[in-house]
Amino acid sequence: MSHDRLHLRFLVILLSFFCISSISQSQSADSLIHIKTTMSGEYMDIVRQRSQQSSTTIFARSFDATISASLECDTLTFVYSGWNQYASYNNLASNIALSAENGLRSMSLQWISSVDWLDYSATAFFPFSYSFLPLHYSAWIRLKPFSKAFMPMLFYERLPTSFTSGLGVKDFSFPSDERSVSSAWNVKLQSQPIEFMEGSFSWGKNITTTMGEADGYSLPLDWNTQTISAQLKIYPDARSSVWIRWERSDGKGQIHLTKDGLSFGDLAYGTFIFNRWQAGASKIVCSVPVSCEYNYYRWEAYGVGHVESWPFTSLASTVFDNRLYYIIDGTIDAHQVEGSTTVACGVWNIKPSFGLLYILPDASLRHWEPDFLVFGVKNAKEEPFSIQQCWLLRLGCEIDFSVFSVRVGLQMEQYIPISVKDREKLKNAVGPSTPAASSTLSSTDGGRWIRLEILLP
Repeated sequence: MSHDRLHLRFLVILLSFFCISSISQSQSADSLIHIKTTMSGEYMDIVRQRSQQSSTTIFARSFDATISASLECDTLTFVYSGWNQYASYNNLASNIALSAENGLRSMSLQWISSVDWLDYSATAFFPFSYSFLPLHYSAWIRLKPFSKAFMPMLFYERLPTSFTSGLGVKDFSFPSDERSVSSAWNVKLQSQPIEFMEGSFSWGKNITTTMGEADGYSLPLDWNTQTISAQLKIYPDARSSVWIRWERSDGKGQIHLTKDGLSFGDLAYGTFIFNRWQAGASKIVCSVPVSCEYNYYRWEAYGVGHVESWPFTSLASTVFDNRLYYIIDGTIDAHQVEGSTTVACGVWNIKPSFGLLYILPDASLRHWEPDFLVFGVKNAKEEPFSIQQCWLLRLGCEIDFSVFSVRVGLQMEQYIPISVKDREKLKNAVGPSTPAASSTLSSTDGGRWIRLEILLP
């Protein structure tokens, strides 16, 4: 039996179990069904940077429409969702351009229910531009044998991903459109052993693999990501709380560059590490809730690979020329301090916030060509990221209000550059004592986030 039929049978059995267990629960005939409709849209413009040496653009956007029907312990939810992420880097001096875009539009149907000390859920996903099979689904189960003292949760999902990318090296351009499958599972433990303390621990893994080979240009990938997080929250009294949180993600894998099944390059080895520390406190002062928080972020990335003109040119040309090796290496450290409060004005709830963000990027692209066959090196260059450090002022506001029984929520963030220092660039001269001169100032924009949510009656 094929894997697709196994997945379909698994979901049918799972949904049948949920339906039977839910019907077996005693429900009065006059129970009310609660309908809730929500629409939301989100846009995040992370960075738009340009200098004489390079340009960088990163942004993300999403939209969701949800209809939920709840009856006692059961909830059935229909969701239409679409999201898109885009990133590009263009090194003007070396004529090297990279771009990546992934996104997905889908419909899903989710069932959530509970019985005694057990909560469970199953979701079927129907992505657009994909066939129904292989089946895409997710399921989770939460056990509550000891109430809030110890609650383990198990989660699994199998989702599609759509990935579009482009690579330009000198006179060559390699566009691709990939469709992959991502499988993820997660184990989470929640506990509230005493009234004034609660904590959680989570471990998960995600594996993304390209299914089959596409005609033309293709970038089949194999990527694994592991995530660990822990959180502790303490309530000294009924009007205050203190928390600390830690999160770490490790990703590694490889990507191949092919055309009609013939290899012309790769990301032979790539790694990505993300760390986050968070500490904060909140307290009600004179009936006004006030909170402050500190975040430390660190991103580390490394990749090594090569690109060659084969199979677009003759084998002899490829052996003697038109071969490029590269190393991508870098870290980004960020420190953020922010504070917020909430002000109620009739039907309006306003939550202003402000903060400071200090970013220290240290990333570079190194590339070179072989001089003769594989002996010697020529045209070796290192292209560092133009920004060395920057201070950003964060202004944020959340507004919640009702109009004709329709609840509207608006969230906005804007990061304003206060001080941006560009990295010094070495002049093209021979000798170890080459003086350094400040590069031309780059223009930097972005750093804004907008989210709109509408809840219909």
